[in-house]
Amino acid sequence: MPLYQTKQSEKQVSELDSPVILDVLLEDREQEQLSENRLHFVDVTDTTGVRKKRYHDNENLFHSVSNVPGGVDLYGEIERYWETMVSSNTSTGRTIEELAHVQHRTTVKDLHLDGIRSYIHNDLDIQRRIEFVRSLHRRQAPKRQHAKVCIAASIAHDAEAFKLSVVPWIQYHIEMGVDAFYIMYDGKDRKAVEMITSLDPIVKMSSLRPEFASKEDYEEFQKFNATTKVSDEGNYELMKKQKFGAQWAIKAAQQDGKDWIIQIDPDELFLTTRYSSIPEVFHNIPSSVPAMRFMNFEAQVEAGDVKYPFYEVNLFRAPKFFSTPEAIHYRSTFKQGLNPGFIYLYANGKSAARLSTSDLRQYGPHYFNGPPHQSYISEDNAKGEWTNVISQESIILHYTYCDPNEVTKKAKLSCPQLFGRKDVDYDTVKKECFILDIDAHAFMAANAGEEEAISFFYQNFVYSEGAPVRCAAKRRGYTWCALHDIERLKVLLERIGLFRRFTLPQHILIQHEFALM
Repeated sequence: MPLYQTKQSEKQVSELDSPVILDVLLEDREQEQLSENRLHFVDVTDTTGVRKKRYHDNENLFHSVSNVPGGVDLYGEIERYWETMVSSNTSTGRTIEELAHVQHRTTVKDLHLDGIRSYIHNDLDIQRRIEFVRSLHRRQAPKRQHAKVCIAASIAHDAEAFKLSVVPWIQYHIEMGVDAFYIMYDGKDRKAVEMITSLDPIVKMSSLRPEFASKEDYEEFQKFNATTKVSDEGNYELMKKQKFGAQWAIKAAQQDGKDWIIQIDPDELFLTTRYSSIPEVFHNIPSSVPAMRFMNFEAQVEAGDVKYPFYEVNLFRAPKFFSTPEAIHYRSTFKQGLNPGFIYLYANGKSAARLSTSDLRQYGPHYFNGPPHQSYISEDNAKGEWTNVISQESIILHYTYCDPNEVTKKAKLSCPQLFGRKDVDYDTVKKECFILDIDAHAFMAANAGEEEAISFFYQNFVYSEGAPVRCAAKRRGYTWCALHDIERLKVLLERIGLFRRFTLPQHILIQHEFALM
């Protein structure tokens, strides 16, 4: 398999998640027709992005691998697991609400990860940590000889959240060779602003708020805000702010002589599985490629009291792009709770672009765009058109909904005008504040109270014993089943590639904590 997806393959993938400017529609929105116990058909996508349908009639879809010496018939074992779960659950007619009371509330201690917290110096003076970041940046200078790579992000963290979440995010990427960060700050905390500016020139900041922005930047945003139209529904207003932040970052990074810009959020980490540093990744991209897209793996939480996601989460759900057709079949089977897809939020990756591109533009939160150029001409691109090529070896780790407190925090931040009101309904919340169903459901749970928010978090995000999955269709809804022998199931799903474990961020950040002792 080639290191980079060809133009033809990229076109095929784009047919599934067309890069419209505010594209967050998920790859998992196929609505499978369910038979009484199993899927009647499976709509799958192979690794080139070609969509196919496979049909079966209540029989095992896949060939046995039991004839492999010493091998385990993985798909046969998964089928037996499913049949046992269905036969022991569906006759009871359980509802998802009932299953919430029997689901195990697994903790970090149960997973033997609680010892990590003793290494995390969250009470360390912020000035000490800032000095460490500067020292780390100096030590990693040799990695940056390959390419000057920077990151653009928008944040609204207060000082405490910036210290506990954003600073480790910065540390990790500096360790991996990132040269600079361009942050658009949309928060209200002056102490957070002081922390950000104290990291200059490694971190450069602009703001959307007049009390923190330069006069020039604020006037530019007001002009942009007045002339850029978005939908009145959902959180498109946030994406408009992100677009302005990305355009500011592009301009600033070009002036600073950077080579590549990556657009990711502070709950996302860039991971390379082939090279030892991020600059090496970009140094080895063919000169005819103006932009790269990196598919996202989404965090699968195993405990309900995660406090430090980068340190305590290492299991991830794989996107279709990195899954086999056989494994894709089981995505809808083992998706949890109310989630409409195996990947909860976005599934079209994040992108990076060459800053040497003239008229480079952010094209929604997942893409960049630019004009054609003769330097892009290749065997697969005779006209030198702009292409967003998919990387086969570098990925994004997305740590979404890892902390139970995130349910309430996101509800308050994303829909403050409705939070706390008891007269709001789901349809109103979805229309005014959210694009994705799962975010609107999370808001309704948070708005109902702390216990409801915690229960919702376990039901929908924590893969623990008794977690609910839809297991059969009925005329008036679904039958719900409780997952059993969860550790064995996670191993099976890892073996077939639906789950992957990545521990490098944990190791890097724990090493940093040791260095700070």
